[in-house]
Order: sequence, then structure tokens, then C-alpha cells
Amino acid sequence: MFEGKKPAVLFVCGDPGGAMAVTPVMEALVSDGLVLVQALAYAETSAVWKAKGLPFGELAEGLTYEHILAKLQTLNPELVVTGTSINALEYEKVCIAAAKELGIPSLSVLDFWTNYRYRFSDKSDNLCYLPDRIAVMDQVAFDAMAADGFPTDRLQITGQPAFDDLAAVRDGFSNRSETRKQLGIANEDLMVVFYSQPFSALFGSDERSANYPGYDEFTALEGLLHALEEIAAQTGRIIHLVIAPHMREALEKFAQVKGKHVRVVVDNTIDSRHLALSADLVTGMTSTRLVEACYLQQVVLSLQPGLNKEDTLFINRQGTAIGVYDREDISAQVSIYLLSEDRKQEQLGRLKAFSALSNATQQVKELVYKMIDQHEINFDRGVHHSTNHRRIPC
Repeated sequence: MFEGKKPAVLFVCGDPGGAMAVTPVMEALVSDGLVLVQALAYAETSAVWKAKGLPFGELAEGLTYEHILAKLQTLNPELVVTGTSINALEYEKVCIAAAKELGIPSLSVLDFWTNYRYRFSDKSDNLCYLPDRIAVMDQVAFDAMAADGFPTDRLQITGQPAFDDLAAVRDGFSNRSETRKQLGIANEDLMVVFYSQPFSALFGSDERSANYPGYDEFTALEGLLHALEEIAAQTGRIIHLVIAPHMREALEKFAQVKGKHVRVVVDNTIDSRHLALSADLVTGMTSTRLVEACYLQQVVLSLQPGLNKEDTLFINRQGTAIGVYDREDISAQVSIYLLSEDRKQEQLGRLKAFSALSNATQQVKELVYKMIDQHEINFDRGVHHSTNHRRIPC
């Protein structure tokens, strides 16, 4: 496919969602052996790639645009591939800008169905950090991004690589009893999983703030635990609430979440998919893991009590998951989908038609090869051109 020296492809990621999306692509490229895979990680991505055994360099906090520009000049890749992050550093944006300045094509792999413009814009909401191509999950994301003002010629539907193995995981799972045993939960007990997210850190708790969505992980958990306490008291059933923290959340954060009739377990050791497949009910707010749980054919409640904006979680709009927006409704919805087998089967029937796009890893990998092949490659070149810019261009 490529003549001469192997072209280098540089991957840059910070948030764990983006890291999980590009990891299968990195592994596939390494397996093919046609390109040299380079990687730069920061924040939670370092732990993700370390666990996968992928070699990478780390981007420290406080790096300037010039630092990133110099790093790209040294590595001299033929293509820059990024995840997308929402954090204090957002080095993916910096790398896209630096790649553009150096004449290096760039590709971003989207991992979730929210905050499209935020992932590629400056503080004034200008789409300053658009890569040459964006790999998007499905037609839902494509249409939403088009409506948000993204140029459609830069969007390509590929699927989400992190979801490629979900059907196999679901069909091959046989560890329900063992997973429950690790958590101290008997098979006849009721097990409810809550996938947390650090909303309080991301959006604060000031109701006057434009960023505040009307709730956070604590208010969602409070409503859920209250509902489970009522059910346990009324039915006499043994109920366990398993809180699965986000990678940015410490276990100690939930030390004060305790029940009277409900046993609360906070765990970050069990595989999130195994948790979903072992549960009687999956809950959370807007986590990627809720989407995964739907693909795994599990009943999902998205708890967003007090939501003051449009619900951005597409599985709620489709009815694939059940969105709950009023705290007073949480008890009723939890009771229905935890105790009513008929309603649970009705919801599971809706999930049968819900499946992830297959071969997303292959689709993104082929896009990588295509972008390199279309680029005018001179393997003996140095960097594309020098620059005197002293700030991130936009």
C-alpha cells in the first residue's frame, strides 16, 4: 500500500471515552504492520493505554501551543488521529491546530452523541479546531452535527470502534453468578447498577449557572436510593445498589451514600459490561455505559431529575432507554422496571432492533489508510514548514 519508509500515524487522547474509541484502531494498525503507530496520552488515557499494553508518551500539564508544535515537528507523522475531550487541557484541539499549521492531515474519532460543537470549538463557540475528517458513530450523530453547523464533507459514518465487540460480549457472557459473588450479591437478590459521572465537578451546583443541567450525580443517586429504600421496605426484597464510579471519581467520593434497607457497594474493579449483564436494572445519567448497556440488551433508566435543558441522550429520545426527569417519578419508574416482568419484557422487545454498527474498527482503519494515501507523501521530507506563531491559531 505504501512505498518506502512506513508512514507514521500519531494518536492523541485525554478523556477515557476517546481513548476507548481509538484503542481498537491502534491495535488493528499495529497488527497490520503497514504504518508506525505513535501515541501521546494525557489525563485518564494514560491508564487506559497502560492497561492495554500500548506504548505511548505522556503530555504533561501546562504545555503551550509551541510545545505541542515542536512535539509534532519531532515526531513528523503523516497523519494525526485524535479522540475528543472535554477537560481543562483539551490537547486534542491544540494538536489539530498544530497539525493544520504544519500541513499534516488530521482525523478525529467521535465517541459519544453529545457536546458536538464543544469538542471542536473555542470559548466563543467558533468551530476553530475542525480536523480534516471526523469519524462519527451513526446517522443520528451525522444529522445532529450537520444541524449544528458542521461541514458534512468532513463527516464520515464509521460506527464506534469501542462497541464492535458488544454483541460477542453479550452472547458469550456466562459469569453472572460469579460477578455477583464478587460483589457479595446472591442470585435471588435484586441488583441495581448506577454508572456515575463527575457532573458536580464538570458543571458545578450553582443553579444560576448556564452550564448547570439541573441535577448532578448526587441528586440522581439520592432519588434512586430513596426509590430503592421504599421498594425494599414494601416488598422485603434484598436490594443491592452498585455504584460504578467514572475514571475521574475516587471511591471515597461516595462514602456517605448509605442505605437503611439497601446495601450500597462502590466498586471500580468489575468490568462495566459484566456489571450491566449481571444487573436486574441499569441506571445512570448520560454515560456512554448506558448506551453500551442498551446494546447489551439490558433495561436502562437515565436519571436526570430537574433537567433544565434538552435531553441530549439519543437513546432516551428513541425510547431505547427510559428518561426520568422529575425526582417524584423516579420511585415509580424504578419500581416498574425492577419488579414488573411484563414491563421489563416489553422494554426488552424494543431493544431487539437496537444494535451497534458493525466493523467500526475496520471502517476507521480504512479511513486512516485512505487519508495517508491521498496525502502527498515525501518520506524524506522534514516538517512541512516553519512557523513564527506564538499562540494557538483559530
